[in-house]
Amino acid sequence: MIINVVNAQTNFLYGEIGGAGYLSTINYERLLSDNITGRIGFGSTTRGNPENKSVSFFPLSLHYYKGDENRKAEFSGGVTILSGKLERGRGDNKVQAKPITLYIGVGHRYQKSPSGLFLGYKIYYMKNGSKSAPWAGVLIGWRL
Repeated sequence: MIINVVNAQTNFLYGEIGGAGYLSTINYERLLSDNITGRIGFGSTTRGNPENKSVSFFPLSLHYYKGDENRKAEFSGGVTILSGKLERGRGDNKVQAKPITLYIGVGHRYQKSPSGLFLGYKIYYMKNGSKSAPWAGVLIGWRL
């Protein structure tokens, strides 16, 4: 299998609600080959912090796309780095989140034209320390 990296210059900029960054993130994705992208993102919130201080999220991932020009299935894997104190759970069952969350995901991306607006959704399975859970994200962005 030969991967063409010379002509792969497409960039994506998008927002994701839910997803790999807990509540929301802004993401940059770069096409590395004909069907593989790399992603880096950033999100921040005070929700879940017991002292009401900022908690930041940095999702890093690789994505594989399969499909036609307008509709693509997506398979991904990555890690979200957490900066700050985040508590999960309710009442007496609260647990502090670990600084690294691993995840895998599957989703769908729709884009009517070769450049411009695109929409998508993803279903994730995330693992943070000994805890794991399904999660979902919805995204809207622009192919540059």
